[in-house]
Amino acid sequence: MSSSPDAEHGSGTRDRQDSRRGNLPPRKARKALADMVPRGEIAEDVNVPEWLSRDVPPLSGVGAEGVPQTVRWVRLILCMGMLAVTVALAIFGYSSKMTGAPTSSLDTGSGSIPKSRQDMQGKREDLHRALQAFLSSSTIDEQIECVRHPDRTRSRMELWERRGESPLTLDSVNNTFEDANIDNADLSWLSVTFTDGSKRTAIFEWTPAGPKLDWESLVFYSAIPWKDYLQHQPPEPQVFRVLCQPDDYFTGAFLRPEDWVCYQVTDPQRNGTCWGYVASGSALAATLGRLFEVSETRQLMVQLQFPDEEEAHPSAQAVIVRLVSDTWMLLDE
Repeated sequence: MSSSPDAEHGSGTRDRQDSRRGNLPPRKARKALADMVPRGEIAEDVNVPEWLSRDVPPLSGVGAEGVPQTVRWVRLILCMGMLAVTVALAIFGYSSKMTGAPTSSLDTGSGSIPKSRQDMQGKREDLHRALQAFLSSSTIDEQIECVRHPDRTRSRMELWERRGESPLTLDSVNNTFEDANIDNADLSWLSVTFTDGSKRTAIFEWTPAGPKLDWESLVFYSAIPWKDYLQHQPPEPQVFRVLCQPDDYFTGAFLRPEDWVCYQVTDPQRNGTCWGYVASGSALAATLGRLFEVSETRQLMVQLQFPDEEEAHPSAQAVIVRLVSDTWMLLDE
């Protein structure tokens, strides 16, 4: 859940992706994987050890002015060095946080990751093996053994299959991966490229039975295809994984900027765009506002609802009813 919660999602995505590798602290497995990341504080004062603050008597045979001046320079250099180390540690702590996913180093003491997986090469091989096992499975009965939350995921896989969604065919896998612990779930994720040219993030949760794939975020699952949703604009609320960024399109039922906060909402594969609106001054508006202080484009799961009208509005304007997740991964439901 870093990353974040890294990782490219969909073809031509405009997201800012973090190129860091390795363990990430729990909140970029949430950009990634998501960014209400508090800015780290940098110490203003540096405590100088007592031995460094004492006057040093001049050495015999050296001029009275020479030694104290040298000592003062040594003290100044040491103080500047300590300050530089303090600032560097504070900056490293802030930059290690993910925007949208994990925000602390992977907690390997939770017991969810078998000890034999601590070796980086071993973990990488396990992740690649788990991904290949899923992609090479030809039936849902086989695939369900490879995914997390199998009970919930099975019915969604069956719907996906009935809709005739194209299966994913692997082209390449990035050899680097990232780790994070989000809400006590040990996660790893890596970037994959499919033969259709799309680049996505394969997220795995470590279990006693090994890494299990988060299928829903990999395929951008939704109950209704995005294109159909925009075309027919049903009044029933629906949840989608989207790319979201602030906008200023005010028209129709959402004419007054003082009443609404506007966002441009696009599916991960850039098949179409609608505009989502949140009531100004609401708790949801405040939450979204904090997210967009960190990044101007976010990967979110939101619940959208079109107004109940007889005819679809040509500009596709909907209300953002709820923020489901600040990443494309849903830990629990």
